[in-house]
Amino acid sequence: MIKNLLFILLTLCSGQIVAQDIHFTQFQMAPMNFNPSQTGAFNGTVRVGGIYRDQWSIYKTPSVFIDAPLFNIRGRDWIGVGLTAIKDEAGTASLNNTGAKLALAYHLAFDKKRKTVFSIGAQYGLMARSVNREALILEDGILSGGQSIDYGKINADAQYKVIDAGITLTSRMSKTSDMNIGIGLNHLNSPKNGLVQAGFKLPMRLIAHGQLNVDLNKQWIFSPAFLFQKISSAKEFELQGVGTYKFSPDWKFRGGLGYRFGDSGQVILGALYKDLNVGFAYDIGMSKTNSALKNIGAFEIAANYIFKILKKPSVDPAVFCPRF
Repeated sequence: MIKNLLFILLTLCSGQIVAQDIHFTQFQMAPMNFNPSQTGAFNGTVRVGGIYRDQWSIYKTPSVFIDAPLFNIRGRDWIGVGLTAIKDEAGTASLNNTGAKLALAYHLAFDKKRKTVFSIGAQYGLMARSVNREALILEDGILSGGQSIDYGKINADAQYKVIDAGITLTSRMSKTSDMNIGIGLNHLNSPKNGLVQAGFKLPMRLIAHGQLNVDLNKQWIFSPAFLFQKISSAKEFELQGVGTYKFSPDWKFRGGLGYRFGDSGQVILGALYKDLNVGFAYDIGMSKTNSALKNIGAFEIAANYIFKILKKPSVDPAVFCPRF
């Protein structure tokens, strides 16, 4: 019996990995979680951000990050470094996937004005999965009338190392439009990730993403975007369309809709004040699973801030001789 229960537990753990691998509707607000080549890809000194997702009140996923562009090379290229931490919790037994990743990216500019930039990056991290064994309700416990169960083959926690990589192409096509498109490959080393002694190899996760920004006029910007993910046999594809209104030089407001095919509709809202960017998203469940859960959706809140430390220009003092 215990072997069957271990198989069920392994199936649940791997199902969480394959079908519910960490993802965000506002993927632009968690750049290094999807593609490490986006590390340090911004105009500023340091960027600090975070995002929190709550899905069906079952999956709870907070993540924070910090990154910075460093080492100006050739007067046009630069290197980005960053650190991201994430925690994914599911179920009454508190099945956790927690860890941190260190990212490094090189941004190669094709021209001095950096109108077209090719970025390549990688990240290395240490992750850990854990479960509260005492909170597990197994068939053996029910049939034995609550007698103790041998959990020896179920690990309370399991650590593993991950290696991710990615590329991104960013281009300023005209004065009124720009675009970016990229591919990320997570779990390149196929680490063993499981809570049973045999372990479970985490499949590679393919992520393709892109966004186009078009100035419709002096006030409105339209930004269509897409995200495609594939891990093992599970696939996810979503399209988004967001409009940004320039209320003033400092204030911008955005709103739009998205659709994750076969799963949910999306409502996306946000605001930008100078270098502060905040966002909110709500997924409206449309699948059979969501119907069983009374269409309880998922919500996200996110924010990031770009610090800009400007160097004071060094000016040689001028000495004026007075006239007599």
